[in-house]
Amino acid sequence: MEGRFVKCLLYVLTDCNDSAREAEFNHWYNQTHLPDLIGSGLFHTAIRFSKAEGSLDPEGPKYLAVYESDSDDPGGLMKEVDKLSARLHEQGRATDVLEVRGVSFLQRLEGAFWTRRLDRKTQGLSIASTNCVEPGKEGDFEAWYTDIHQPDVLSTGGFHTSSIYTSVNQVDGLGKYVCMYETDLHTLQSLEKFNAKSASFRENNRSSTLSQLVKRAQYMRLYPEA
Repeated sequence: MEGRFVKCLLYVLTDCNDSAREAEFNHWYNQTHLPDLIGSGLFHTAIRFSKAEGSLDPEGPKYLAVYESDSDDPGGLMKEVDKLSARLHEQGRATDVLEVRGVSFLQRLEGAFWTRRLDRKTQGLSIASTNCVEPGKEGDFEAWYTDIHQPDVLSTGGFHTSSIYTSVNQVDGLGKYVCMYETDLHTLQSLEKFNAKSASFRENNRSSTLSQLVKRAQYMRLYPEA
């Protein structure tokens, strides 16, 4: 993110299970949990987001954390994260108000990175998770996404960076492909810019019948501040 197109991401969706302890939960996550994961050496960067009011996924998890790694072995990274999680629980570094709603390891799709500028911070994040509807045509789908759809989305002026990953482990609510659109605007402003041009993309045959949307959600940066 923010100009980094890393090899592997840990994508974690969470909620706080006690609204009266939300501030305590966020303090633990920001000041204890994130440093623990970065300090492990498994990840070099992490950004945490909160669901934007008006998101297209209002009933979904409120929080999203994205951890970046340059590991070439996402399967091995999964095992190391499991071991780390067990150690942190044993050391009393966990919290009883954490509700994990989804954990996915995402692997970089080669060539699927577009950016208009590398010096623009990511304040908002729009997630589009999709599947290819026809087995055996994933290559055609990926070519459309990387060569046509991503440049079209960035051409709207709402987003400055787009990257695509594939899910190593399938989880509920996410398809095989996870595309992240980054913006330095409010993420709903960026979505409005895209929606204003989406009809013209369809009219000019810039869409694909291979794409099946699984989920769209919009988030705003929570921690650390940009």
